[in-house]
Amino acid sequence: NAAMSSTETITTNERVLAADPMVTDGIGEEDFLTIVLPYIHSAKEGVKRLGSLLEQFGTYEQNGVAFSDADEIWFLETIGGHHWVAQRVPDDSYVTVPNQLGIQEINFDDSDNFVYSADLKDFIRDNHLNLSFDGKVNSRLTFGSHADIDHHYNTPRAWFMQKFLTPSVEQ
Repeated sequence: NAAMSSTETITTNERVLAADPMVTDGIGEEDFLTIVLPYIHSAKEGVKRLGSLLEQFGTYEQNGVAFSDADEIWFLETIGGHHWVAQRVPDDSYVTVPNQLGIQEINFDDSDNFVYSADLKDFIRDNHLNLSFDGKVNSRLTFGSHADIDHHYNTPRAWFMQKFLTPSVEQ
């Protein structure tokens, strides 16, 4: 009774890829369903299984993957070749993913709503990836791309999806 999306292509910035490059012979989106979905019974199990496989084998592409069951939805984003972060989607929320990272502030002390690669905090610290002044880690800002295509293509798509799904919100 668990479901898994095929994937959403996302992009990571060059600083992250220099510290954790893609793995040429790693796993990718055509592998994910086959090596994860038959072995899980819940959305969070799916996150943990895929995360473990990413840490062990690495990936050759960047993806976002949704997992769901009758009780919850989780969204996982790959970061570089071996790193990843996942967030539980609040019950009264939805996710729009226009080919860029969408998870924002990571709460490393909230295991009910965030799961991530085992060494993610060390990876961020050791590679000086967090550029925030307040010490908080915003995944989209820390790991995501900030290219012109994001500002002219991806961000407007996110705005349109949100406007369509929740027209009552002023943007």
